[in-house]
Amino acid sequence: MSNAYMQPLAPHPPPSPPTLDLYIAFGRRPNALCQQHWLLILAPSFSSVGTYYSVKSQGGIYTHSISPNRPLNTPSIEITGKLSTIPLEAGAVVDAIAQSITPQRCPLYVIEALCELEKCGLIGEGIAKFYERMVPPSMLQWAVREKGMREVDAVSVLVDVVAHARRLGVDDLEYDTCFF
Repeated sequence: MSNAYMQPLAPHPPPSPPTLDLYIAFGRRPNALCQQHWLLILAPSFSSVGTYYSVKSQGGIYTHSISPNRPLNTPSIEITGKLSTIPLEAGAVVDAIAQSITPQRCPLYVIEALCELEKCGLIGEGIAKFYERMVPPSMLQWAVREKGMREVDAVSVLVDVVAHARRLGVDDLEYDTCFF
């Protein structure tokens, strides 16, 4: 007696190897005058946490800022865009690239990292150029060019703005510390 419901099960395909997702992210601005903070995020696929790669500035000195186990969905990040999915082993390459880039204004740091990631084939060709068009002038460049301020006066004003923001307790993902 044959039972149509008793068919042999098809073999399951082998599980996919673990992968990582690479994102570009932009910090939330407290107001329209503040520039967005730029960063890269590397996270295990389907995870809610990842490693943030960026720079921070203290007293005009830029340093790497690498923060593991940070949430992907946080109010301090306004926009996140997925750049690629990469093999787990390529995470070490992303980490090495992020640490090899000279710390500088965060948009410039991210663009330089994207260029290196393109060279390694970890993101698509043309992605760095696409985002490079979005790099805003530094606040210093903007004040000198758009407001006609002398550089010396512009630096003084910007230092006062940063000091005021720090007194208000604004963290460095809510405003861009990369003024100069």
